[in-house]
Amino acid sequence: MNIEKLTIDVVPVEARHGKARDLFALWFGNNLQVLSLVTGALAPQLGLSFVWACIAIVMGNILGAIPVAYHAIQGPHLGVPQMIQTRAQFGYYGASFLLLVVFFLSFGYFASTQALSGITLADFFPGMSTEVAILLVSLPVLTLAFLGHDWIHRWQRVAAILLGVCVLYITLKTFTSTGSNIGDSPAAVPPLALFLAVVAIFAVYQLTWAPYVADYSRYLPPDVPAARTFAATFLGQVVSAVWLQLLAAYVVAANPQTSNALTMLVGQSGKWVLLIMALSLIGSAATMLYSGMLSLVTLAGTLAPRFHGKARSGGILVTLFVGMPIALVGYDSFVTTFTNFLQVCLFVLIPWSAVNLADYYFARQGDYDVPALFTPTGTYGRWQWRGLIAYIAGLAVEVPFINQAQYTGPAAEALNGADVSWIVGLIVPALIYLALERLFVRVTVVSSARTPARDSGEVVREGES
Repeated sequence: MNIEKLTIDVVPVEARHGKARDLFALWFGNNLQVLSLVTGALAPQLGLSFVWACIAIVMGNILGAIPVAYHAIQGPHLGVPQMIQTRAQFGYYGASFLLLVVFFLSFGYFASTQALSGITLADFFPGMSTEVAILLVSLPVLTLAFLGHDWIHRWQRVAAILLGVCVLYITLKTFTSTGSNIGDSPAAVPPLALFLAVVAIFAVYQLTWAPYVADYSRYLPPDVPAARTFAATFLGQVVSAVWLQLLAAYVVAANPQTSNALTMLVGQSGKWVLLIMALSLIGSAATMLYSGMLSLVTLAGTLAPRFHGKARSGGILVTLFVGMPIALVGYDSFVTTFTNFLQVCLFVLIPWSAVNLADYYFARQGDYDVPALFTPTGTYGRWQWRGLIAYIAGLAVEVPFINQAQYTGPAAEALNGADVSWIVGLIVPALIYLALERLFVRVTVVSSARTPARDSGEVVREGES
């Protein structure tokens, strides 16, 4: 049983392996799980008709998965974890805040998956307490995260097939049992504010993976075509998520007396569905635990260089022990907690994603000094003020457009309650970052290659720090 040796270091070309299609299996299995059911049920629960729920689900997932798939392309090209590459935009120390945020998001998502797995497993075994069930499902998750990258991929390849067969049976059984009576009018056009709010839920459901997606593509050979990496990631993310979310929306719309899609599916297909759904979260929880470890180890190495790449097991255990108490204490209010978690993700992640993608695809066009990502005295320096300004501006510009239970911004009120903060948060920081790059950085090209995937000459950027 080979355990992953590398942690946050560059994956050398000779250690690269796999095919782009491996990413499809990983992300297909990752989203073919009960959390997609819970999220899909929110659309009709919040007041959309089935037809408009379908539109919101498909639109939100596509819009959210596009930037995620573009982030995935960075993995084979650079061979480093996603948040290591963030140092190019924010500086060696400037990226520390984002590393901390991503770590918090990691154990928050991990806690959510463990709580839902525990609840579902306890329902399958009536004599088992939810707390015991949560502890039990954490064992395979911990094992996979400890074994590392390749074992997570192997698990998800098997899970994608097994879960796909089970969910196909559940889908066919549901449609033959429920019929086609949805119970509302397809012509009922929802208020724009409600529709956009629901679209945002599904967009951020995908976007939560943006800080982690390159972690699982970085072992691919550097000559893997970018289009294949994009397509495998995008389709894997969208197909499975949309499938289960549409199924959940259908069940809830057809049975308005219930708000629990899983309960209806169990009634139609049998209690074994509970066990399948409880186990379906193992892979996605392991991916989040593993990526949380990468962020924590990167942060530890930034603040105390002697820990660079050496605290892998400790990083996994810290993420586990921080997330587990939240799962054990907060499972009673899971849906509310998870919805609030998605809102935080939406606010924090989108400006970072915008800056990162603008830098990779437009400012630097994929040309990075990879060794300099690991030192505060390299090309990217300690602080990159352009990235920090663009990110902070992105956060600030989102605030007036937010419409949530706790706060409604003036711009959202002027738009009759429509929450377009996520759209503004994608566009504005990217434009600010590119404008600052254009104003303050002059680019010239000299001889030598810097990234494993290309041999285009060394790019010297005057005014970099």
